[in-house]
Amino acid sequence: QSADDVFIYTQGGEDAIIARGNGTVELYYDNAKKLETTSGGVDVTGILMATSGINLPDASPSSPALFFNNDNDTGFYRDDTGSVTFSSDGSNKIRLNSSGLEVFSGYLKSTSLDINGNADISGNLTGVDSITASATVQAEHLYSTDDLVVDDDATISGDLTVSGVNYG
Repeated sequence: QSADDVFIYTQGGEDAIIARGNGTVELYYDNAKKLETTSGGVDVTGILMATSGINLPDASPSSPALFFNNDNDTGFYRDDTGSVTFSSDGSNKIRLNSSGLEVFSGYLKSTSLDINGNADISGNLTGVDSITASATVQAEHLYSTDDLVVDDDATISGDLTVSGVNYG
């Protein structure tokens, strides 16, 4: 304690507010510190609740607006109006916007992927055990290591190779 520190206690003698001269301000609830100002910002112990929202800054993949304590280049941020992007190790991984879900540079790892609507693939679709479609399949390159089942139309603008035989 120094001469310029301020202490406010409850009538029961519990800490309520401690303000240190040229230093931190601490707020207590039931004698437990819940909020503390620091030279780097504010530390909160417990759950942070807001009734009107939380304003986060625009950011980047390498420095997301919301990130984890020991991993500050993994988190999420707003990179464009109406979109939220998740980054990992400083690189964009997933973007959500009014157009839907966009997956960046990598694989969508799943045992099953159900798409209700159109699937537009601008690269190659590879590593697929089977492809089943009940509508139109349009692809520039379509690779399947097992079955390719189409119940309606299949439009392929490139070559079609089945069991090593090219039908291009």
